[in-house]
Amino acid sequence: MLHVPFGYFPDASGGTEVYVRGLVRELAARGIAGAVAAPGCEAGWVEVDGAPVHRYPAEPVSAAAAAFAAVLDELRPSLVHFHALSPAVNAECARAAKARGLPVVWTYHTPTLSCARGTMMRFGSTPCDGQFRAFRCTACASRALSGSRLVAGMLAAVPASVSAAFGRTLPGRIGTALGSRARQVARDAGFRAAMAEADCIVAVCDWVRAVLLANGLSPEKIIVSRQGLVQAIAPPADRSPESRSGPLRIAYFGRIDPTKGVHVLIEALAAIPDVSVRLDIHGVVQPGAEHRLAALRGQAAGDDRIRFLAPLAMDAVPRAMAAYDFIAVPSRWLETGPLVVLEAFAAGVPVLGSRLGGIAELVRDGIDGVLLPVADAPAWAGAIRRLAEDRSRVGALHAGVQPPRTMAAVAEDMLGVYGRLLGEVGDGGTGSPFEVAA
Repeated sequence: MLHVPFGYFPDASGGTEVYVRGLVRELAARGIAGAVAAPGCEAGWVEVDGAPVHRYPAEPVSAAAAAFAAVLDELRPSLVHFHALSPAVNAECARAAKARGLPVVWTYHTPTLSCARGTMMRFGSTPCDGQFRAFRCTACASRALSGSRLVAGMLAAVPASVSAAFGRTLPGRIGTALGSRARQVARDAGFRAAMAEADCIVAVCDWVRAVLLANGLSPEKIIVSRQGLVQAIAPPADRSPESRSGPLRIAYFGRIDPTKGVHVLIEALAAIPDVSVRLDIHGVVQPGAEHRLAALRGQAAGDDRIRFLAPLAMDAVPRAMAAYDFIAVPSRWLETGPLVVLEAFAAGVPVLGSRLGGIAELVRDGIDGVLLPVADAPAWAGAIRRLAEDRSRVGALHAGVQPPRTMAAVAEDMLGVYGRLLGEVGDGGTGSPFEVAA
């Protein structure tokens, strides 16, 4: 099975790459060999965790599909599973696979697959149904760049044909701005073309399936297969009365990015200076985002209840989480997992999370966590105060946590998908589908 993400280790290590690595490992344990093809600066291959990783040039974009086709001819896989949609991972790559008689699976991992803003939040504040509408989507994406609703509306009103002409002929920022609507129309066309080539589309949560259906994709092609925990499940923490003394212990694990809402946590604590609470921020700072961490440190200055700690290796995260009363997930966009919720549950720790997207699908409010309004610092402050003052409720929430779904379950789902597709294209559905590939 050939897997195609945005990038891959050691060059990239986001959630999609973590998922792919875990899936390849689990499939290998079941006797299904896997390889990875990912865009890179130049062609070549390395071995990562026992699996071959083939790089094909991402530039120029016009040549990426041909470079990917060369990888197909070299590896001769049985099936291609795409995990991204980008200029170098696109419908042309899928057509190259289909031209060679290979089934194609596409997994929708993040809103960037179909949403130009990348968050599935309309104008950055309201959950969107995800249906592409040229005016609305152009205005939303343009607002994120210009900051002006008026300017965004004007750019969205430019007819697509005129927008395309301006984008081709006018130089610099003016041409870029006036070409906005044409770009959004082309982007949506690329998404639809890619999905048309897929024999199966994997939605990793319910809201993703709803977005796919809203855009007219066939329900027969869509399956829901939720993400799974990659790491081992940690032993439950000691929840004796002594362990519940002292300040309420809350931790954040994740990227330092405005969409993750860490600033909402800091603002919430500022509103309750008298509450005994400790917030540990294990922040992952991506290159170029150091200013965001500096801004958060400035926001938290003077509050010794807040500590900024180094990020941990992935395998160490669940065990470290077990020392806390809650893991905070204050995201301000539609998460498709998120993995951090699964990690918290693996550690036996409840979640304080935004009532939004995948978080709301995983956390059972009042049973294994507390769901709170998005970006509403006063509401978060009130909930933290109540939990700090009623530690019996904290214990009850810990007791409600169940072990999460794992990548082993994801692998079983994918074996079913692969087997069906290989059986259909290989021998009409008779015999062992995995023998067909040989």
